[in-house]
Amino acid sequence: MFDHQRRSLTIGSLCLSILLIGYSLPAYSTEKGSIRVATVLFPPYVTLNSNQEVSGQAVDKAKQLFKRINLTPIFIPLPWKRAIQSVENQEADVILPIFRTATRDRLFRFTTRPFMELDVVVFKVKGKQLSSVDGTLSFLKGLRISRIRDVSTSTEFDKMVADGEITIMHADSIPQQMNQLLQGRVDLAVGISGTHLPFSGEGKPEIIPIPISTRSAFIATSFSAQHAGLFEQIESALLSMEQQVQGE
Repeated sequence: MFDHQRRSLTIGSLCLSILLIGYSLPAYSTEKGSIRVATVLFPPYVTLNSNQEVSGQAVDKAKQLFKRINLTPIFIPLPWKRAIQSVENQEADVILPIFRTATRDRLFRFTTRPFMELDVVVFKVKGKQLSSVDGTLSFLKGLRISRIRDVSTSTEFDKMVADGEITIMHADSIPQQMNQLLQGRVDLAVGISGTHLPFSGEGKPEIIPIPISTRSAFIATSFSAQHAGLFEQIESALLSMEQQVQGE
């Protein structure tokens, strides 16, 4: 009976070891010629076309980048938290575009060069009248403003928030943010230029022509991922694309 138990335990331990070995294998392999890219629907940068295929400005740029290192990107559109988890669990190899925050710096390895530069702007409901828009952010004082949670906008704006000059209502997604604006729950919204376009039309969001700042978006992967030089290749491709733009 004890011998049978020992044999069962040995077989069970062997099976568990095999499972653990399989689980720890890197998700990325140059032999596959592809790379799994987690992303979030973020029109017009990441969206779905009429064929329900992932497309958009960020997708086009990512395709150009990975072509330079002979990889075919497989885009995986997910809700934000699930996209983050997919990289942490190595169900995806990288995530893009992603903004850096202090919290995310502890979770991910970011490219040193930005993947994209995006303008941060102020949105208002079309037709809404504002007083004293003088080219500075002083017109924001005393207003209720929607902002995506955990996303910094600019040093000046963040200081106004810290000083209590602006009341912030957080949103967890762009649709939620735009709904807050359109329903009159806030006076204005702060976000990335272009993200209002799917909501455009009569009485819909429009940009106030006063840019707040420019935000750098990056490519990131998990610290625990074993990518055999992948990030070095991505960095090289980003540099090459940057030099090409500068030379045009």
